[in-house]
Amino acid sequence: MDNVWTYEDVKSILIQLDDKYEAFGIYHLVRKGGDLCLLGRGASSYVFACKRKSGIREYAIKVIGFSGDRADPEGFENACSMQKQLQSTSSIVRIYKSGRIIATVEGEHTVCGCEEYDGKTGLGGDRLLVQFVIMERLTPILKYDRFGKAMLVPEKLRSYNEKEILKLAFDVGVALDDAHKAGMIHRDIKPENVFYDEKTGHYKLGDFGIARQLFMGVASTCAFTKGYGAPEVVGILDEDYDETADIYSFGMMIYVLLNELKFPGSDTYRPNLDQYRSDFKLPNPLHGKKAAVDAVRKMTEFDPLNRQKSMDEVLNDIENAMAGNGIKYKKNHLPASVAVGAALALSGTVAWKLSFGAGVFFASPSWLMIFAAVSALKMGLKLNEKRVDICDLALLVIGVWGIISTGFAWWKLALMIVSVLFDVLPGAVFGVYLLMEGINYTALRLPGTLSVNLDLSWIAVLCLSLSFFLLFRSLILSRHDYDLLKVVGKMKLYRVIVIVFYVAALITRPEVFIHNPGYMVLKFLHLSSGSILNIRNMNFFNLGLFGLVFCIFWMIREKILSRYERKKQAG
Repeated sequence: MDNVWTYEDVKSILIQLDDKYEAFGIYHLVRKGGDLCLLGRGASSYVFACKRKSGIREYAIKVIGFSGDRADPEGFENACSMQKQLQSTSSIVRIYKSGRIIATVEGEHTVCGCEEYDGKTGLGGDRLLVQFVIMERLTPILKYDRFGKAMLVPEKLRSYNEKEILKLAFDVGVALDDAHKAGMIHRDIKPENVFYDEKTGHYKLGDFGIARQLFMGVASTCAFTKGYGAPEVVGILDEDYDETADIYSFGMMIYVLLNELKFPGSDTYRPNLDQYRSDFKLPNPLHGKKAAVDAVRKMTEFDPLNRQKSMDEVLNDIENAMAGNGIKYKKNHLPASVAVGAALALSGTVAWKLSFGAGVFFASPSWLMIFAAVSALKMGLKLNEKRVDICDLALLVIGVWGIISTGFAWWKLALMIVSVLFDVLPGAVFGVYLLMEGINYTALRLPGTLSVNLDLSWIAVLCLSLSFFLLFRSLILSRHDYDLLKVVGKMKLYRVIVIVFYVAALITRPEVFIHNPGYMVLKFLHLSSGSILNIRNMNFFNLGLFGLVFCIFWMIREKILSRYERKKQAG
């Protein structure tokens, strides 16, 4: 159809589709004074308010097809499918329904028929293809006043607050990271496609209209928005492109936000083609500290080989700008913490076994072993950002089985609840537990080994507690968290708790511990003092002393190496 539809035509057609044919299923368009509630419009689409017929919550419905230039049915279906695939993250705009319908339109805007598009029916003539997406209603961060001047929402963004811009960058960066890991490239990162959730304060990425799956790690078709397209996408570099093209667009968006909605070398929200010169040097934006500006400069390098290699690296740089160099250093040196933590865990389990000798073995019930394995699996899936619903259901079933088969105990109920509610921590603890059981199993089948009963219980507790400290800390740092500053605060609190634990051990006498509430808790949970470690004879002084020495050494080591790395980068 070659009609040039006016806005009045569009409204009339949609109202008829909604009223007479119920084209949008259980959703219908919101009316105010008989008129539709327009939320926004683009070059090829309109966005209106809608809601369920039996509810009051409002959604947004985006309709495409009245301009004709971007009514590609297959591309539309693929874009919706990709966006739905990524909806497990809180930083992607959620889609509730999408569809394609054919409206038979006579005259200027009279609808006399409607049917679902099956992908085969011919188009043209009086047959109009209308594609629609119903999604959560959010606030676009970029709006235009009646004079056509662009302005930002919310107020913190409008004042170009660096902290708020970095918060936006982090949220959208997480969404892009998820897309890239799923083999997708967005290709249209810009403020117009970022939305603000006023209830949660989150920023979300939307409009996957020109997104594509990468083929063998690259893409080649040309699709971009002026000023945001990378040099290799706009055709200045004659080569295929990959995720680093999104990184360029992402970096340019952050620059524009820090530069009061002005492109580099421009005084308005219009791009200056000078930015595509190979020798172009990105000027300092009007806002932003050195760490943020350095990260943006690297993202927008002319040569894609000089940019960050992945969004994971970009997020590390953003976190560094948000919370300081300490975080970036700790993330870059996670392998050292994991290696030392694993070595301490192994040493602790060996010391634990030596404390009992070859004649003492613990037969864990089968349900507990299976429960531990599922919990450790859940931790692995969560760290790889996979769904854990099945693991949670399995933990519930196994926990109930354990309580029924071996009798009720409060610790069993607490274990089941904690393992279901928490993602990573129970899995880490159970990982150490499974390691203990492995050593126990091995010792049982190697006659003549571990025949000497040594008093190493304090060494076992020391190594296991330190390994827990390092591994749990590594688990926290290995994930990109929405509220990084809170994570930093929690890590400091966690460090204080660990130090207090060792100080308490340093000044505790064993005979006092036997009668204190801690021992009573063990008895209440049906765990005798000899069932895990020989608590009565443990050397608490050595435990506290060596624990404190290790913590102090580790903190001094991090301070020295962190300063050395910053000086090396500055030089």
